[in-house]
Amino acid sequence: MGSRYDQHGALTARTIAGGEGSRPAITWILVLFLTVGLLSITACGRIITRPTPTPIPPSPTPTHTPTPTPLQATPTPRPYTPPPTPTPTATPTPLIYTVQQGDTLLAIAKRFGVSARALQDVNGIVDPRRLQIGQPLIIPLGGEVKGTPTPTPTPIPLTVRGLYVYPTRMGDVWILGEVVNDSGTHVEQVMVGGALLDDQDRVVATASTPVILTFLPQGERAPFALRFQDAPEHFASYQVDVVQALPGFLGAYYLDVQVEDVKGESEGYHTYFLDGTVRNVGSEDAVGVTLVATLYDALGRVVGLRAGAPRHNVIPTLSETTFHMEIQLFGGPVDHYHITVLGRRMVTPTP
Repeated sequence: MGSRYDQHGALTARTIAGGEGSRPAITWILVLFLTVGLLSITACGRIITRPTPTPIPPSPTPTHTPTPTPLQATPTPRPYTPPPTPTPTATPTPLIYTVQQGDTLLAIAKRFGVSARALQDVNGIVDPRRLQIGQPLIIPLGGEVKGTPTPTPTPIPLTVRGLYVYPTRMGDVWILGEVVNDSGTHVEQVMVGGALLDDQDRVVATASTPVILTFLPQGERAPFALRFQDAPEHFASYQVDVVQALPGFLGAYYLDVQVEDVKGESEGYHTYFLDGTVRNVGSEDAVGVTLVATLYDALGRVVGLRAGAPRHNVIPTLSETTFHMEIQLFGGPVDHYHITVLGRRMVTPTP
């Protein structure tokens, strides 16, 4: 081993000293140094590695919190309330009161909270003591109504015609006429009201009365006679209208009766006679038969009227009886006439 080392060492020395083969000598020297360095590193027993630097997080940028500038407070919105809708004031319907038995003008005025004078002026009442049962009165509006008055139903529209005015020597005034049921339905309890007016259309007298037939079938007619007691000596005009007409219930009324063979005759200028036959053409017996006669002049005005009954009160089915009527005339001469007849059914009592 030493000789070999010496050999290598001599060889190396010679090589270096002699200069011959200098390149190989340098090579060996480099190899020697690399070997020694490697052994040194190995002898340490560890591998030196460059540590990976831990990144340092950047310093946080300070956040600037701005100081709020004081502002005006925002008001909380209120819920919208719409303006109140104006309520239209209804125009009150004129109140009509029908005079009942025992009524006085003062009592009616107290009942409705109005003055008796206002009630008298509105209705043109000259003498408050002469109220008539069934007379319609207009209650002046504006006063407080005391109690609950019974509303007057709107009458079924009917036609008034054939008016005839007849003043008497006693100071009364009569207005005759008739109501025609052209409403398309049966009616009953028909009442008319009238007024006398002066030259300024002010009411100076009033009157009311029912027609002289309780039940008025469709298409039939019935006369009336309005009496104005103690009427003014002079009046300019008059008016007449239906103030009540209710729907008619046929019920026990019997319409299958008719008049035949009628003959009319005047006796002077004051009386008119009617004679004829009443026949039951229906399938039931008729009782309580009523005849209503209306007399007309050549202008179609009512100049006489009368309600009567036939000779026999019960008319069996398909049977007949006679009648005779005397009618007082308010005018004339009589040009033509009309007779309305109405009966009732015979009701058999239930055992």
